[in-house]
Amino acid sequence: KRKWRDLVTPGTPLPTPWDKDEYERNSQEVQTKRRALRAKDAAESEMNKLLAGELDWSTSFLGGQKFARAVGAFEGASYEPKGLYRPEVDCVMFTRDKVGFCRVCQRAIARIIDMHSR
Repeated sequence: KRKWRDLVTPGTPLPTPWDKDEYERNSQEVQTKRRALRAKDAAESEMNKLLAGELDWSTSFLGGQKFARAVGAFEGASYEPKGLYRPEVDCVMFTRDKVGFCRVCQRAIARIIDMHSR
């Protein structure tokens, strides 16, 4: 059961398709490069450059997906590539990039703030 059923964008297929395989290929490449940098005790600036490039790539890649601005059910959440779903293709909770929180996270945050401010 989706916790965000009321926020799903009309006409969005569930589960919602996205190029998960390409995203995972890129993630594996970045992790391989990251391990190599750590193994050679590279300067932290090299690691930061790698991670900044990965964030730029993922922001562009995810933003270009067909359902990039839709609320749906995108496979891959909570560090699990299969079986768990997130509401939007990109959210700071998924990528740590600058897109910010998705609409479902925004609602949850607002509810918690409201609950604690009464």
